[in-house]
Amino acid sequence: MPKVAISFNTKTLSGGTIEPLYDNKDANAAREGQEAFAVMKDLYAPYYRHIRDRISWYWILKYGTRAEINLETKPNTPIIIEFKVHPNGKIKTVEIIDGAGNKLLASYIRDSITETRLNKFPSYVEEEFLDIRFNFYFF
Repeated sequence: MPKVAISFNTKTLSGGTIEPLYDNKDANAAREGQEAFAVMKDLYAPYYRHIRDRISWYWILKYGTRAEINLETKPNTPIIIEFKVHPNGKIKTVEIIDGAGNKLLASYIRDSITETRLNKFPSYVEEEFLDIRFNFYFF
């Protein structure tokens, strides 16, 4: 079975851009006295792991063991997929950003993400939605 490395990051909180830095240039906080973006990312880490694990599971169940799928991509280039996760756990606006030279494989990954069912946001995630970027490396 091929190995797949999956990494992801959130681009922004609350669906917009990160607000400009106010008084603390190093903290990336919206305003003085608020938590920095980096701290919020750490607070959300358990839910991010849930997203990663569920998408990995859906990928393996649907496509991961199919030998006929061509897993070749451009060297050292991930397939990049962006999507939004809403408080009810629904994944929406799934887009292929870079197919890494294998559009069919990228479409399988997109379909797998679209079909993934996530848990609702835990109480500590207080966002309108999470803007996620997944990077899939096949090696």
